[in-house]
Amino acid sequence: MPVAKEDAKYPVWLGSPLESISNSKMELPPAYKPQVPANVDLKYDFAEYHSSYSVNQNALTVKRQLVVKMHEVPVAELQDYRNFLKSLRQDLDQYVTTSSTEAKVATALPLPGTLPPLLDSIWTLPASDSENANRLES
Repeated sequence: MPVAKEDAKYPVWLGSPLESISNSKMELPPAYKPQVPANVDLKYDFAEYHSSYSVNQNALTVKRQLVVKMHEVPVAELQDYRNFLKSLRQDLDQYVTTSSTEAKVATALPLPGTLPPLLDSIWTLPASDSENANRLES
């Protein structure tokens, strides 16, 4: 959808009214669970946008619908249009984080000699002479 400049003095042309529907499904490995984003419902005179997210077993399903209702956005509604675009972009550009039921949490520091040689040599370096550096490291 076209951008509306802050100093726009003319309506924003959207073209012919239309409805666009997008459905997607992403299957995740059995040990992973997505953190489902919030659904979005935007409704204005010029357009509507709806998205819904759901999880069924190991699959994340996303349904999106864009409805352009007017040929152009009137100048009086340009700020609403900018807000609409911003919210739509935030929904489209967000990342879906996942968590693993099999992820292991480190409960103790690794023992010297249990890491690969390069990491082991870094881990066993002596403390710094700088108290600030030691504080930041810990």
